[in-house]
Amino acid sequence: MNELMRSAPDQYESERLLDDALSHGDKSKLANVLEVSLSEISQQCNPNESRKSDYYRCKRFLWGLAGVNAEAARILRNDLNTSIDLWIGDIRERRDPAELASEVAEKAIKHMKIQLQSLPKHVQLQSALSCLTSVNTLVENLKRESGEFTVIRSQSA
Repeated sequence: MNELMRSAPDQYESERLLDDALSHGDKSKLANVLEVSLSEISQQCNPNESRKSDYYRCKRFLWGLAGVNAEAARILRNDLNTSIDLWIGDIRERRDPAELASEVAEKAIKHMKIQLQSLPKHVQLQSALSCLTSVNTLVENLKRESGEFTVIRSQSA
């Protein structure tokens, strides 16, 4: 359990990543989709807010579950991955592979620059996750075009 405690999610870093990942327009759209106020979404994304965001609370719950029952944590992770793949699948199917490959290259270069600039860890993490998402999107699109439907997922997801 001691090793698990060292890897506990950090509230500030989790909410900083959430804030950095969403533009103001995204937050506004999300508020409409979830039928809550923009203020509620902004508070959820504010790393300086004392109230814990739903995102952080979910990460902390899964972290605790992983320490108690790793198999249950894997089942929930797979369910989340499958759900997210379904929710964004339609968007990915319409992307041109050449456009996706270009996006992957751009994000990889941007990520390398961020690494070399020694920016804060949350910025490096956001960049790496963005890069990984682009690679996975490209692979999924190429597999769909070739008739294969297996989705490749990161082992760390």
